[in-house]
Amino acid sequence: MRCFLTGASGRLGGAIMRRLAGAHDMITPSHAALDLTDATAVAAAVASARPDWIVHTAAYNNVDEAEGVGARSAFLANAYAPALLAAAARATGARMLHISTDYVFDGTKTEGYVEDDEPAPISAYGASKYLGELAVQARDPRAVIVRTSRLYGPPATSANAKRSFVEIVLD
Repeated sequence: MRCFLTGASGRLGGAIMRRLAGAHDMITPSHAALDLTDATAVAAAVASARPDWIVHTAAYNNVDEAEGVGARSAFLANAYAPALLAAAARATGARMLHISTDYVFDGTKTEGYVEDDEPAPISAYGASKYLGELAVQARDPRAVIVRTSRLYGPPATSANAKRSFVEIVLD
């Protein structure tokens, strides 16, 4: 299988890369090599790679900063970039796995959320991720969307990566 993985230097992307490397042909463009908000560059990169799957783990995840100075960056990275990748997936016949977050919910439900629960984000970060989900679904109905919560595991290699909850507690 040929996999186009975004965010390979982050915590989640790095974990996926370690798991799939060797067994699959991995294309892992760096942030410096591919601007995920450049429609022409994304379309060309995916067309050139001819992947079976696009696994999109790259995201703007500074939740606090997204409420102010980082809002534009959050919406570009979390809503616009996934839309471009989904369009490229559909154009090339690749399948897409898009990683989202539980921040698309307002957190008021006392029991766990399920797939059919109505999103109701209460933060700019949550809204940006929910708009990304909608954009992916609109451009590629075959796409798979996974919502996750707190990530932990080996540190990311990206200089911009957040520390995990476990690392914060240990510090």
